[in-house]
Amino acid sequence: MNKTTNFFGTTITRLIIGDNPFTGHSYIEEKVPGTEMRDYYTSRKIYETLFKIEESGINCMLPLADPFNIRMIREYQRDGGKMKFIFQAYMPMNQEVSIRQMAEVEPIGVYHQGTTTDYCFEKNQVDAIKANIKLYKTMGIPVGVGTHRPDVIEACEREDWGADFYLTCLHNTRKDREGEQSGFLTGKTKAKFKFWAEDRPIMLE
Repeated sequence: MNKTTNFFGTTITRLIIGDNPFTGHSYIEEKVPGTEMRDYYTSRKIYETLFKIEESGINCMLPLADPFNIRMIREYQRDGGKMKFIFQAYMPMNQEVSIRQMAEVEPIGVYHQGTTTDYCFEKNQVDAIKANIKLYKTMGIPVGVGTHRPDVIEACEREDWGADFYLTCLHNTRKDREGEQSGFLTGKTKAKFKFWAEDRPIMLE
């Protein structure tokens, strides 16, 4: 039996599934390239995997809110799928259009995409993050902030950006990539990403 927790009134499993393999978002390009992930995870394979996840006892997923994923979730729900979804905002899209698409599958939360948060913070564009948070809140669901930087969390709390929750990475991948936009916007892979073990306890604080 998977342990559960309360997410703003919804009971979800503490183990939550991500969707990087579905979208070909690889952090180890030299071993498993994103193209290989996308070739494996056809629409049919994704559909089958969603039901296998649910059958394993996990009831929550963090998918990217791109149109393809939303269509797959609609098909999954149409055929009886019961998992809950907390969306990672899809920044290449107009966000007003995106929230209308997200609303169709009734997510229980949405969060501001991490690398875009970091980029805006690094470029002194925090107002853009706050504006997106305000927009997402029109959906009537909890809104979070994703980041790879501990100082973003500190600023968000200190300045009250309006976040209800956080999604954080244990590794600060911005150390040698400050000022770079998200790969979702640039098309760049995560080849040659560096990870530092000393980052983990800092974020956990």
